[in-house]
Amino acid sequence: MSLERDMEWMLSIFCNRLRGVGLTQEAVEHVVQLSEEKYCPVVIMIGRTTQIKTQIEIENLENEGESHGNNSPC
Repeated sequence: MSLERDMEWMLSIFCNRLRGVGLTQEAVEHVVQLSEEKYCPVVIMIGRTTQIKTQIEIENLENEGESHGNNSPC
């Protein structure tokens, strides 16, 4: 039997990185909450046995064509 099959995850960290024009912290937090609680069966399944932490990173672009470097740990 493989050791990996017997392992239990104690903590899962999900990083949600959103990039766009006009993003607000409140709106992004709401979308992430819906994803975690309603729309993502994987998160729901994992959350039954594992502690889940969520990180949110927002990159607001002033112009639609603008893009910034990605130096995030997320």
